[in-house]
Amino acid sequence: MNENRPFEVLEIVDDMRHIRFPDGEEAYVGMELSDDEILIEKSYNDSRDYDAELEEAYNVYLDSMTDEERYDHEHGVTRIQKKREYDEDVGFFSSVCIQDVHKNPDGSTLIEETEQEVYVTPDGSVYYLEDMGPICDFYEKHKDNIESHEEIMTRKQRCDEAFNELKRHEELYNLEQVSFICAYITHTMEQFMESHELDKLHNNAKIWTVNPLTQFDAVQLRSNHLSKEDLKHLGYNVGKFLKLKGENIALFIKNVFAESFGTVQVGTIIAKLADRNPGKDRILLLSAKEMNYLFEHYKRYKTINLDIIPKRLAEEDVKTKNRSS
Repeated sequence: MNENRPFEVLEIVDDMRHIRFPDGEEAYVGMELSDDEILIEKSYNDSRDYDAELEEAYNVYLDSMTDEERYDHEHGVTRIQKKREYDEDVGFFSSVCIQDVHKNPDGSTLIEETEQEVYVTPDGSVYYLEDMGPICDFYEKHKDNIESHEEIMTRKQRCDEAFNELKRHEELYNLEQVSFICAYITHTMEQFMESHELDKLHNNAKIWTVNPLTQFDAVQLRSNHLSKEDLKHLGYNVGKFLKLKGENIALFIKNVFAESFGTVQVGTIIAKLADRNPGKDRILLLSAKEMNYLFEHYKRYKTINLDIIPKRLAEEDVKTKNRSS
């Protein structure tokens, strides 16, 4: 296999070749790549200034920091989430899901779910945050007659601080998810859509991260180069990354790409979400694990690089074989 080859093939793992170049560098490459393509890729990688790229990525990372994060970074401050233990006579903040059920004319059902923050007292009573204002007003009027005023206020303050800190970390993570999803959509769809239609698709995706069952704006494609399978792959990839169920993904696809799926039943879309068209697919079908590989790479370098997926899968396969041997 290695005669007249500019590199040595060490082994074949699934659909990947483990190769070694004359300079000793090793790599995993796809079976479908020609020798010329492999050499061009190697020449490109050898010419790259990785130190400069890492420095640029690091500077972008610094620029993306909030004032608090930058202060922590410059002063060596590490913040960790510590769970406080409260006495039994102290309540806690939580959230409940409120459902609004709509019966559609076609017989289907739409359920809108809204998360609402609540305060739960030690005896199990639940108070919505909008009810806390009158309660606090009542307390202000009668606080002089209430025992342990200072202790109660201290506990409330600490509980509020913990709740706000938790919300802040959740918002930062969600913003990073949204940024990644929009970057992936741009990388995948910008050649098939006008810029204003791409903006609508971004907005749909942002809404999807917080409300999977809302109504989405339909978007128009620039051409018919994408098949129904391609569009399903896009919805599947993003939906699985968001840990959504097949029904939520199918509804998103049907509403957003209404021109292609307007007459297709939701059940049909669900049944064929993972269909592939080998050799013709323009948008690859990715698993949640593969999307997470892209997400981890994006968090570090702020770029979408699909080539990272086979590399990570190959590395994981090698580790699995080493553990079993």
